[in-house]
Parts: sequence; C-alpha cells; structure tokens
Amino acid sequence: MYSIRCSEQAYSHLSTVSAKVVVWSRALIRSVNEDGLNYRASSLAYRSLLSLIPGLAIIFSLLKIFGQEEYLKPFLIHIFEPLGVEAPILISKLMDFVGGVNVGVLGFVGLISLLYMIVSMFMEIESAFNHIWRIKKKVNLGMRAGEYLSITLLGPVFVFSAAGLSSYIPGNSAIHELLGREPYNTLLNLGDKLYSVFLVIVVFSFIYVYTLKPLVLWKAALFGGVIGGIAWKITGYWFSVFITMSANYHAIYSNLLMIILFMMWLQLSWLMLLLGGQSAMFFQYPYRLGGGYQPLNPCGHAKEWLGLAIMVLVARAFINKDRPLTLDALEKSMSLPKELLEETLDILQQNGLLVETAGSDAGYLPVRDIAGITILEIVRSMRMDRDSAVLINKHGVMPPMVANVIDIFDEAAAKTAVASLSLREMVTRNSIDVN
Repeated sequence: MYSIRCSEQAYSHLSTVSAKVVVWSRALIRSVNEDGLNYRASSLAYRSLLSLIPGLAIIFSLLKIFGQEEYLKPFLIHIFEPLGVEAPILISKLMDFVGGVNVGVLGFVGLISLLYMIVSMFMEIESAFNHIWRIKKKVNLGMRAGEYLSITLLGPVFVFSAAGLSSYIPGNSAIHELLGREPYNTLLNLGDKLYSVFLVIVVFSFIYVYTLKPLVLWKAALFGGVIGGIAWKITGYWFSVFITMSANYHAIYSNLLMIILFMMWLQLSWLMLLLGGQSAMFFQYPYRLGGGYQPLNPCGHAKEWLGLAIMVLVARAFINKDRPLTLDALEKSMSLPKELLEETLDILQQNGLLVETAGSDAGYLPVRDIAGITILEIVRSMRMDRDSAVLINKHGVMPPMVANVIDIFDEAAAKTAVASLSLREMVTRNSIDVN
C-alpha cells in the first residue's frame, strides 16, 4: 500500500521559477538514485550492443532501396559527435560491420534472429517506460512485434529524410553564397544547430507517445521531448569536454578507451531519454513531484474507504452513461498512485463487484445491477481479499472465540441502516441519514 502527500502541501512553498527548478531537479535526481533509472539505462546500453549492428544493417539495406544510404554515416557522426576524435574510428568500424552484413543471404533463421534482437530492444524500452509510469501490464510481444517492425522499417526513412534536409541546405548554391556573408553565416549556423535539437525533440516525443499510448497526453510527451532532447544535447557537449580534458586516459586504456567511451555515451543517451519520459510523467501528474509515495502497512479502514470510493465513482459514471472509468481517470480524479488503485481494483474484481472492459483503453463497470450491491458487501470485500481469506482458513489455526467475535461484529454491522443501503442509493442521494 502507498500514501502520497497532498499536492497543495507539496506546492505551497513554490513562489518562484528557481524554486520550481529546484523541486524538479530534486525529483529527477531522486528518480535516478531511488527509482533505478540508472540501472535501466545500463540495461538498455548493453542491450544496444546486441541490436545495434542488426538494426543498422536493416536500416542500411532499406536506405539503399530509396537511394539514401549516404545519409547513414553523417547521421552516426551526429549521434556520436560527443566522442570527439574517437567518433570517426568507431563509425568507420560500425560501417564496416554493417557493410559486411548481407541481409539477403541470411536465410530464414538468420533473418528471424536479426529481427528478434531489434524487437527485444523495443520491448526493453517499453518496459522501462512502463516502470517509470507505474504501468504493471506486461508488454505483449505478439501484439507489438508488428508495430515494432513497422517503425524499424519506416521510421528511418522519415528520420533520414529530415536529416537530409539539413545537409541539403549548406549544399545549395544560393545558400552557400550567403554562408560567406555576415550575419547570414551566423544565422544559418544557429538555425542548423536549432534544427538538430528540434529533430531530437521530435524523435523523443514520438517515442513517448508511441510507447505510452493511450495513457500519455501529447502535451506531456512534447514537454518530455523538450526536456530530454535539450538534456541530451547539453550532456553531449559536456561529455565531449570531458573527453578533451581526459587525454591521459588514452595512455592507460589504449585501444580499449574507444569501447569504454562508447558504452558511457550509450548509457548517458538512454538515461537522458528515460529522464525525458520521467519529466513527461511529472508534467502529467504533478502531485508526484513532492516525493511521490512511501510504502506503509495496509490500514483496514483505509482499504474500505478506498474500495467504497472507487465503487461510487464507477457507479456514478455508469448511471450518467459516461465512458467507463479507466485506471488513468481514477488516478487523476483521486490523486492516488496506480499501485494502490490497481490493488484495490483487483480485490473488487476478485469479489465479483467490478469487471474490466476489453481493449487498449480498458475501463471498469459494475458486474451487476448497482441496486443489488450493498454498502456492507463492498466493505466486507475490502476487509480481506479472497486469496488472503482462503490462505488463512486453510493454513491458519484460530481460537474459536476469535471467529465468534468476528461473527458478532458482522451481524451488528449488517443490522445497521447504512449497511443495507444500496450502491445506487448512495450515488443518487445527496446525503445519508443514519437515524
């Protein structure tokens, strides 16, 4: 179980932009240190080693069809630019590997293995974002594999087409003439740098929208793309400065230095992407900025209140003929973390009170007529979920007097006027009179 701070308390001290920057920075640092984003980034970096060559090989073969294979090397130079003097050496070796892979002669098993490495990479990315956004549903390989492969085949065409526009501008004769004059040269160079940042922001935003659909709002995805994209560019700059100032390491590590720097940059790149996704989550759910939630022991009355509150909200939406409430809608309306709501919803479903609708945007509906669901039934279902009850009855040994006292309490509760009140009556009434 979890509890959260009220958003009013978390934001009561914020009065300046600098204070908000501090809160955001602390929240992101906490995500890295306590939420395991650094470990996720490391996992993605090592996974990249397995899927990098297969992915580049397929992209290179695809670009050949469209006559755009010459854009691959400049694109890699842009990606690995922070590696400094080691970048051309690394890219040359990568291009040699890619050029040596003939996708056409791999055979069926080889091609399937190649595609599986790429698909597993996408699954790892989606799993990381599900962890950030507290989504418990596992990635379905059968449903998503086709989408992953579509992105692998079509995505590079659009990315390299956009990158080709950047390389076309300096090569145009009219623009080339302007490059020799001021202030056009400065403006065009600035525009080229801003365009490269814009491309990174677009790619990051698309990744957030795609992996988190339909949960993430486009505004949150764009915000995360801006934060992640700018952070990636800034990190790249300081990483290149670090390499320039660490020339002595070459004498220690020799040829291994390129591999070490490559792995470090891969991990930092993935970390910036994950931090952008974390920023998108904070933007969409700002109450999580104040420290999120801390584990605590379950409280019986708290479980009963929460279960009853969820049933009332679901029943109200049902009576008003609104769309079935989703987990996301419940989280927004109740300002509670998904873990707590999911656990409560599971208990209500196990006890035959709620059912989850099918589809990607699944909602919750009452299993039967809400006029036949009493308050006592809801409260009893939340006191002990069915699995725990079976476990205790099967393996536990209770004194007879305990069971007797519990039965007396249940009988007393069942005789109250509120206990016999139906869920429909509770939803439609403005107040409850216990007299």
